[in-house]
Amino acid sequence: MKNSLFVAFAFSFAVLIACTARMNDCKSLPGPEETFTLSRGGCAMLKSDGFSVRFDSVSGDSRCPVNVQCMWAGRVDAIFTLMKDGEQKTVTLSAGDLGQGGNAVVRFRGERVHLDAVEPMTEEGKKIAQKDYRATVSVKK
Repeated sequence: MKNSLFVAFAFSFAVLIACTARMNDCKSLPGPEETFTLSRGGCAMLKSDGFSVRFDSVSGDSRCPVNVQCMWAGRVDAIFTLMKDGEQKTVTLSAGDLGQGGNAVVRFRGERVHLDAVEPMTEEGKKIAQKDYRATVSVKK
């Protein structure tokens, strides 16, 4: 029993250290309110309170391509990891036409995170590689 507890504690501690080390690689911003653009895998941390946002990936992109007439504007869904005070949460934020679902805003640990835009815009017949996406995010209290 003691060995099981020790293993569980050691694993939890290792995960916490790994997350902390990863967040130390974040772009540091003065805060408390900021708007910033992240490349996929990029991270930003507010110096004012240690709140961090990492742009993980785009999970769906149904936006109407540039120079094409569409029945609806479409939507892009992006996955982010939010971290503060050792707590971590993965969220999906959306930009574009939210009438079909999705949320552009989430609250976490006293912060309001808003997905302002995702670039590049889609082009007819072209697929956007995950590495090419950039997300503009606003963080406010």
